[in-house]
Amino acid sequence: MNERFGALVADMGYPLWPEDAPNIDLLPLQERDAQKRFKLSLAEQNGLRIEAIENHSMLLAELQMENGCRIDEIAQLREILARQESIIAKLNMGSGIHLGEI
Repeated sequence: MNERFGALVADMGYPLWPEDAPNIDLLPLQERDAQKRFKLSLAEQNGLRIEAIENHSMLLAELQMENGCRIDEIAQLREILARQESIIAKLNMGSGIHLGEI
């Protein structure tokens, strides 16, 4: 193979013999790959956490809206009760019956 393609292989910058190949330390590459896998795992977990937080935020917004409506209803009920108490107090004055007796 080297006799036939050796010149082409050498022109492309590859060694002709395995012992001529540079010795590559694989440990840094393996560490980098391990770090990549770890970072991808963290990114996936954080993505899931972000999604959960967004879901909780939407639920919280819905609850706040619902509770806001309840607060408005409570305020309306208080106004109605205040008007009713006012009417009862006026009727009390005219009839001589005390509110506590009712």
